[in-house]
Amino acid sequence: FEAADAEGVSAMEQRVQQLTQALSRVGRVLDRHRESALAATGFLSATSQIHAPISILPPEKVVTWLWHDPSGPVQSLLEAVGTLKCSSET
Repeated sequence: FEAADAEGVSAMEQRVQQLTQALSRVGRVLDRHRESALAATGFLSATSQIHAPISILPPEKVVTWLWHDPSGPVQSLLEAVGTLKCSSET
């Protein structure tokens, strides 16, 4: 059991490291966005005027997108399932 525990700890540490790297990359992208927005406006201290490239959606919009939007995951999945044939039908 000790070997399995060590493997589990190692896998968890790798995932934490990968998550840290991914968040660092996201931070760099957001920094570049802010810098390009500043360069475009010509302001060097206009951080309050810069909008984020992402925004928080209200729960109603998230649910609507998830369930009803044609490009949402549920409708896409239902469309994919609808185009598949059951293997017992062939």
